[in-house]
This record gives sequence, C-alpha cells and structure tokens, in this order.
Amino acid sequence: MSKKHKILLPFALYEELENMDQLDPLEMKAFLMSLRRYCDSTGKDFNKVCKELELQEPEWSGKLTPRQIETLDQGCKNPYSYSSKSDDSTWSINPETGLVDVKGNFYGYKSDFIKNSKSLMGIKFGKIEGDFNISTCSLTSMEGFPVEVTRTLQANQNKFVDLKGCTPKIGGTLYLSNNPELKSLEGAPEEIGGDFNLDSCRSLTSLEGSPKKIGGSMNCSNTSITNLKGSPAEIGLNNRSTTFSAEHCYSLVSLEGAPILISGLDDPGRSYGKDYNFRDCSNLYTLEGLPLDRNYTVSLDKNGLKPNVLKRALETAKSTKSWIVAYLTMFTDPDFIKTGKAPKDPIREKLSPANIKKEIEQNGERFVVGLKSIWNDFRVKKILKEIEVPQDTKADAELLSALDDVGL
Repeated sequence: MSKKHKILLPFALYEELENMDQLDPLEMKAFLMSLRRYCDSTGKDFNKVCKELELQEPEWSGKLTPRQIETLDQGCKNPYSYSSKSDDSTWSINPETGLVDVKGNFYGYKSDFIKNSKSLMGIKFGKIEGDFNISTCSLTSMEGFPVEVTRTLQANQNKFVDLKGCTPKIGGTLYLSNNPELKSLEGAPEEIGGDFNLDSCRSLTSLEGSPKKIGGSMNCSNTSITNLKGSPAEIGLNNRSTTFSAEHCYSLVSLEGAPILISGLDDPGRSYGKDYNFRDCSNLYTLEGLPLDRNYTVSLDKNGLKPNVLKRALETAKSTKSWIVAYLTMFTDPDFIKTGKAPKDPIREKLSPANIKKEIEQNGERFVVGLKSIWNDFRVKKILKEIEVPQDTKADAELLSALDDVGL
C-alpha cells in the first residue's frame, strides 16, 4: 500500500484494507459502505477513491444511497438466527432491470429507516426469492413493491388506501390484514398462488378488484362488505382444503358473487375440505348466491335466521334449483314459523309478486315440481293468492300435489 493510500483513509479503514483478502462478502460490503460514508462526509469522489485503491467499484455505486444500502442489509438479516450469517439473505442490483433482487427473505419491518420514513426509502424491488415481509411499517403506498415474490408477501398493519403498486406475481399467500384505511382493492394482483387475507380491513366495502385467481383460501372477515361481488369465480385450486371466510361482516346482506370452492383434488360431489364461513353476520337472512350444483359445508352462527333454517332452505334450493321454491318452503319450516315477524320480512321481500311471476314465466315446470309437496299448505296459498298463477300451472301443481299425497 502506497503512502498516498494512507493519506486517503483514516486508520480504521486502512487496517481493513490491509486485511482485504480475509474479508468475506458481507464484511467486504460493510467495508465499502464505511468507505462510502467516509467519502460522503469528506467530499471525496467515491468512484475515484475505489480506483486509486484498486478496488472493484460495487454494483450499487451511484445507484443507492448509504441509507438505502443499510436498509437492505437490515432487511436481509434473519431475525430468527442469532449466530450464523449464512442464514441471512443477499441482495443485488439486477443489471438488466436495475431493480433490487433478493435471494432469500426480506424483513422490511426490521429496518428502522423504513419504519421511520413510512416508505421503502425509494428502493425499487425486483424478484424476491422467498418471503417479503413489510408488516407494521405504517406504509401508505406500495410504491417500490417487488415485481415478483416467490413465496409469501406480508403487508399487515399498514395504512394503505388501495393496492396500487402491489406485486403482480405472488407464488404464496398475500396477507393484508389489519389495514384499517384500505377502501379499494384496485391494483391487486391478477393471480395469487396461496391465500388472500383481508381480515379486519374495516373500511373495505367491496371485493371488486380482487384477484381473478386465488390458489388457496380467501378471508374477508371483519370488513364492511355488503355482498360478494368481485370475488374470483373459483378459489382453492392449489389447496387440498379451501375456505371462504366472511365472519363478523355486519353489513353483509347478500352472497351474490360468491366464488366456487375447488381443490387440487377437485370433485364437485366432495364436500369435505370446502367450507363457507359466515358466522356472526347478523344481517344475513339467506344463502342465495352459493353454488347449487356443488357440495360443501357452511359454517353459520348468530345470523339473521337460525343456521338450520338457512341450511334447509339451501338444500331445498339445491334439490329444486329454485330459490323461489326454497323461500316458499321456508314458510312451512317449523323453526321459521316460530320466528318473529321482523326476521321473516327479508324473505317476504324475496317473494314479491314480480319475483314469483318471473320464476313461473322462466321456469314454470321447475316451479310446479318443486312445490308439489307444499302446494296445499295454507301459508303457501296465502302468499300465492297475491298473484294470478296461470291456470295451466295451477292445474299441473294440483295434479302433482295429489299424486304426491298418495305417494306417487
């Protein structure tokens, strides 16, 4: 080392330079970081200093600030390992994209810079070959989020208003729970390999903008959604068991738009491992919207009507392929009969003359066959009395009812 080099560097850096061949890659990066800080503080040109010291200029030179580099180093450190640096992840700048790629997991919540600035410090991520955890950082924007995360992306407990800038390709689960200011799913990825978790996003009123494909389960519990419009057509292709959860959704009044639950071993007749969960949705009075040609289980409790009433109505709708028939049949259900007037009102609204006429016009035969066992029930007749049932429909219903009475 020349004398000129000694003058360029403070003693501590000079000592590390003398032992350069003994530094591992992480120690080398730390040395270059210290050198960069020294140059910034003294007004020296970092690139020129590297050349004078015959050091290869690092890939991040001129592209990342010292704080950004420290942020990446903090995020790549494994918080669950207390001994071996080999458990840490490594980051690099992709020469083709100019974005920061990470081999391994990135723990953004471990960076004080990210938490204090409430941003990704201007860092733009490319591919994360592992998990990307940016929870509890009070982020308001997804600017700089990775282009791809091969496993799980955790962004819980932040302050997102929408999902603009979200990672478009996620191999595992996307966690967005406890984002109290999230109002829109605009910007959500088209496809997620694992689960989609929106639990406790209490400002969310609509599922419009949801991913079109979800390989695992979906959880939108503790939100303010009123219906399920915008949900994917199907969920669960990559799972052996699949759940759609909308617990404690007190504004939920309709299941219109509910996704079909499938699995990697899908069989439409198999109900095990496919569950809809609508516990504690106190304004839910019907399961209309759930598929009528599939088997599955439904978890209910503290809904507008008793679980057994709702489930029996669903089974009737499945067997008759008619929700109008199912609603009429509810008025012959002993548990529904015992229900007070107010809980019956939403069902009466479903049985408006216009809705019944529409059902007869479009599915007259199905309507007649479905009502054969209850056609003569006085409660059903009272409801149908409000409309003019066509004579041929009435005759067919009376004939089928008579045959049903004698067991034919």
